[in-house]
Amino acid sequence: MLYKIGRVLVGLFQKIVYRVHVYGKEKLPSGKTFMLCSNHISNHDPPILGVNMPFKVHYMGKAELFKNPILSKVFKTLGAFPVKRGGNGDSAAVRTAVGLLKSGEVVAIFPEGMRAKDRKLRKGKTGAAKIAHLAGVGIVPVGISGRYSFFHRLNIRIGDFIDLGEYLGEKPTQEDFQRFTDDVLMKRIGELVNAD
Repeated sequence: MLYKIGRVLVGLFQKIVYRVHVYGKEKLPSGKTFMLCSNHISNHDPPILGVNMPFKVHYMGKAELFKNPILSKVFKTLGAFPVKRGGNGDSAAVRTAVGLLKSGEVVAIFPEGMRAKDRKLRKGKTGAAKIAHLAGVGIVPVGISGRYSFFHRLNIRIGDFIDLGEYLGEKPTQEDFQRFTDDVLMKRIGELVNAD
């Protein structure tokens, strides 16, 4: 119930404040489980991306956001789950993401790992590809461009489904994951970002 209320409120906010244009919804695969991978230019990306998808989207959110018990409950109800950034990764967050994907849910990950306040695409980290591989799902790239400011245009472009089986073997190495992230995933996201 809280998720539906939040979705309505974010949708109303979006219509009043931004001029959001979504391209490529027809590319979202039906009958397949997948992960969304997008560039990250603002804290507004998760709710705006989520409200413009025809399904519930789950996100990793930095653990600091979940310290307040009330906000933690709100974030979790809205589909977010905590991740500890830095170090060698957060195995609990990875298990949560893989579990959600295996159960048919959609998880969105920002491969850059943090916001690019200058809106320039940064080098992607391999976590998204590893999680998708562990879950046995494909990836749909997304490019967000424009500005989060009053009455400015914001574009969300959805790309073609990426079947990881075409790029990664059964036991990919770290180098394989990095090559896929650099040469396929981030390249596709960059093309969508720069399509304006």
